[in-house]
Amino acid sequence: MKLKLTFIFAFACMAIAGFSQITLTAADVAIAGQSMTQVNDTLPDASIVAGTGGQNKIWDFSALHDHEVYSFSIVAPNATPYAAMFPTANVAAIENDSAYAYFEKDNNGLRMLGIYGSFPVEDGNIELAVRSTPASSILRFPTTFNDGYTESYKRVFEMSGVDAGFPVDSFKVVSTVQRSVQYDAYGSLTTPAGTFQVLRVKETEVSTDTSYILFLGAWTELPGDQITDIAYNFWTKQNGVSFPIASIQADENGNTVSATYLRDFAVSPTYEDKQDIAFDVFPNPCSDQLSLDLPDGFDGTVAVYDMVSRELISQNIAGHFATLDTHALQQGHYIAVLKNNKNRIVGYKKFEVSR
Repeated sequence: MKLKLTFIFAFACMAIAGFSQITLTAADVAIAGQSMTQVNDTLPDASIVAGTGGQNKIWDFSALHDHEVYSFSIVAPNATPYAAMFPTANVAAIENDSAYAYFEKDNNGLRMLGIYGSFPVEDGNIELAVRSTPASSILRFPTTFNDGYTESYKRVFEMSGVDAGFPVDSFKVVSTVQRSVQYDAYGSLTTPAGTFQVLRVKETEVSTDTSYILFLGAWTELPGDQITDIAYNFWTKQNGVSFPIASIQADENGNTVSATYLRDFAVSPTYEDKQDIAFDVFPNPCSDQLSLDLPDGFDGTVAVYDMVSRELISQNIAGHFATLDTHALQQGHYIAVLKNNKNRIVGYKKFEVSR
């Protein structure tokens, strides 16, 4: 049994062209307040291929189609119902308001702890819990071209016997995973959403699955096969925020099996029929006070998050101008996330506290 569960992140930005090497850090990735729409192409065109690694590459994925649509958002773990199951998490992701992924993020990397929630299948939905021991790396920082790493971990899938399609009490799959990651290419990538500078991350997982069924109080072991999965994730970095703009799943022969891309990575939802709200923060860097220049008549809140997605300030604001007391914030980078009176994200600004 093999389940592909992918949570990826995005935020508001515009496409850019040209070539450059991209370096990713903790300050760029998985910021609370990000939201996006990801689409999956289950029958990719023959032109959708990863190709070889290297510098100044050009990929044209403009033939991708929208077969399955998923919405994602990045939040603080305490804003989710299952945070107690993953007490060390400091970042969480929500998929379609029904499934939750939990991560650890620090200056060394972004790591997945596990997933819990309801996932769609052909006959409906299944309740599924997934844990990684130790946490599996999404990225290690700094992420730069021609670098990489290897790691080993166990991934455990658990569900009820009914959801698994067996007349048993419970069903569990333990995957022993050997994972190799290479930051093997950079260049220009085109999707239906635009053209982007990207850093490609090639991930190869060799997993050995062992299944267990619980029936009448006894576990029975069912050894499985060894499976090799290859994924290519294409990360972009714009306006100080990084996210994967596209991803390819390939077989051992390099044939593309499925592909995803970000269809909508603007701030969402809209405010007064606009895609985002233009506002300014100043001074930037600031010391003990940050001022916000807002649209006339704005009514909502502003929340300040640090780079590991902890909410540090939340303040109601109304009108054209507002100030935040930042004297208690340590020196460093932060995100000011603007929300309307329906608690919907409508904009963000990155700022720095310096003394």
